[in-house]
Amino acid sequence: NNISQDKNLGASDEPLMAKFASRQSNEIVIAFAGPIGCGIQSVINKTRSSLLDLGYQRIEVIKLSKFLSESIDAGKITSLPRPKDASAKFFHYRKLQQAGRDVRENSRNKQILAEYAVQQIVLNRETDPKQASEGGVVPVPPRVAYLIDQVKRPEEVELLRALYRNLFYLIGVTKPYLQRKKLLEEEGVYEEET
Repeated sequence: NNISQDKNLGASDEPLMAKFASRQSNEIVIAFAGPIGCGIQSVINKTRSSLLDLGYQRIEVIKLSKFLSESIDAGKITSLPRPKDASAKFFHYRKLQQAGRDVRENSRNKQILAEYAVQQIVLNRETDPKQASEGGVVPVPPRVAYLIDQVKRPEEVELLRALYRNLFYLIGVTKPYLQRKKLLEEEGVYEEET
């Protein structure tokens, strides 16, 4: 009774490791979280560079602040008036924070920004140019990483974990208060605003 010859056990000519490798996903989703002034952009840039070194062909950055800015521009969210004495950078941060609160409250959906990220991933997949298949062979999709900049609510993380399971990673970024304060001041936030 030779197992490799027993066709009833589902044996095939393809090695098991090759079958396993062909079923692995070529996508990962990484969300970043951290307070204002923690230097999250430098961590995202380093992650992007490291993923390219690991063989990921495409890195797509999904900025949740873009969704908020577009919602403000489209009049879906009322923008805060800018106080006369506020720095431009401080006002920018405050405006986006308030927009995030407003969009969650107006939609009664604490996961809405994560839903936007998922929508962007789906749209990216649909618009990804497909390689032409040769001889009926379906091409292997490129390795793609989606970097979500940045989640703020535990409900957003819950949704992303539920959808992407072991393909989802959360990276928390922080710095001590004095370092964050210094970085914000270097960006143009007034000392009294930090």
